[in-house]
Amino acid sequence: MDAQTRMCLNLLLLGNKYIKNGREQESYGVLELILNRGDIIPGKQEREQIKSKYLEVKTVSYQNLRPVMIASVGGFVVALMPNLSNQAHLIASEQEYLDRVFELEFNLNAAQPTQTKPLSEVAKKIYEYFQNVKNKTPKTLRDLKKADRLSGYSDSELMDGLSELVERDKINSDDNDSYSLPDW
Repeated sequence: MDAQTRMCLNLLLLGNKYIKNGREQESYGVLELILNRGDIIPGKQEREQIKSKYLEVKTVSYQNLRPVMIASVGGFVVALMPNLSNQAHLIASEQEYLDRVFELEFNLNAAQPTQTKPLSEVAKKIYEYFQNVKNKTPKTLRDLKKADRLSGYSDSELMDGLSELVERDKINSDDNDSYSLPDW
């Protein structure tokens, strides 16, 4: 913790358990010595309250490797320091992550995940027409324009809808600009 933060918090003491060079170390001793001295925290009752709060917080601090602080912010406060580390939780193992990065950047032959957006209104109407038609023969643009449900659409809108359905393999197209359902 830097000097500016200590000054803003009016931080008196900081106690911690930490691991250094593979060994557990702790620095609660100074905190406990100061809590017993009357010249730092005046008033025996207040000192006992702070001590009992400290003992509660110390166990959590010890288990989670989080520092305990005693600050004087309008009065004495005992609390755990916030976790200020920038460690992010892993969402995948390192190897999975590296494989995915390789696949996205260098494997150009890999199948791209398709993001299908919903059919347009025209395409839905055309598809309904094909599903409900009585005469199961290939249909042309002219046949579509004659249908009541499609009469309000222009030629270009109908062509766009047909193209959309052909792209998604909902209908088949042949060389004569005729269209049919795959199961006809």
